[in-house]
Amino acid sequence: MVKKVFLFVLLIILLISVTGCMSFFPKEDEMLILPVPSYTAVEYKTINPTRGDIVNSISILSTVLAEFEKLTEQKFSVNGYIDEIYVVNDQYVEKGDLIATLTDPENKEQIEEEYTNALNEYINIQKLYSEKSASEYQFRKAEINYNHAKEKYDEIIMHMNSKELRASQSGYIVFLKDMKKSDPIGKSVQLCYITIGQKKMINGTTTAVNAAKMQAGKSVIITFNDIQYQGYVLKSEGTNVVIGMDDMSGISVGNVVQVKMVIDEVYDVLKLPKTAVSITDEKTGTIRVLMDNAPTFMTIELGLSSGTEVEVLPGQGVDENTMVITGMN
Repeated sequence: MVKKVFLFVLLIILLISVTGCMSFFPKEDEMLILPVPSYTAVEYKTINPTRGDIVNSISILSTVLAEFEKLTEQKFSVNGYIDEIYVVNDQYVEKGDLIATLTDPENKEQIEEEYTNALNEYINIQKLYSEKSASEYQFRKAEINYNHAKEKYDEIIMHMNSKELRASQSGYIVFLKDMKKSDPIGKSVQLCYITIGQKKMINGTTTAVNAAKMQAGKSVIITFNDIQYQGYVLKSEGTNVVIGMDDMSGISVGNVVQVKMVIDEVYDVLKLPKTAVSITDEKTGTIRVLMDNAPTFMTIELGLSSGTEVEVLPGQGVDENTMVITGMN
């Protein structure tokens, strides 16, 4: 029995010496190290309310149109090239006033010279033929040459007599073509029109919602060529809006103008970007403000808003020094 116990103890000692890894206590580098909790201060992104204006407006591009009385076209009776134009749109002219002229044909002098030579030769041949000093062939040839030269000469004379375009009636120049010197123009093309009377109006289209806001009589600002004019709404139906002005001499038929009408406006108010406010309804919203380095929720009353900004009504403890949280760094 003692021998068996001795063998068992010897076996255990051998196992311990072979493995060399049996230990009842963990080594220092095998001890479990628990993480030590750390605390980092949160940094917030903030903005301050600013003072400024909020203006809501409707802006549409519109075209100047007109109703005309006795509208007549003005065009040359021959083809040619523009020499000078003496009128502008909306200018008043009397009947017979010069509107424009055509250039002389480039071959005018050559054709006049050929006509003169052909005429003289024909006259001479006529005399010689009557005296039987020239043959009938010579006479017919001179006659044909003269007729051809006269056709070209008659065209030159007609052109010279028609190179001036004069007003066929008294009235206002409208729809004047944008042409310059040497531009070609055909006798079937009108250079402009003359009307004895016109009623200008500005016509534009917008959404039905905007058109409903642009009621008759409302004031608008009309901008053309960086110049502003005062106008008013004449009529608003569906999506169509008609605008009028007391003096329309600064704009012409066909011009494209910008029409702007202010719907709501407030000036020098405290305001915030809409992205910094959680909108509850049209009149209230919630903001987070930084007080003593801690975020605090505030419910505030709102005034006028635009597409990007909202007015913060006074007397709520919010001013230009309030730190409104927009996020975290």
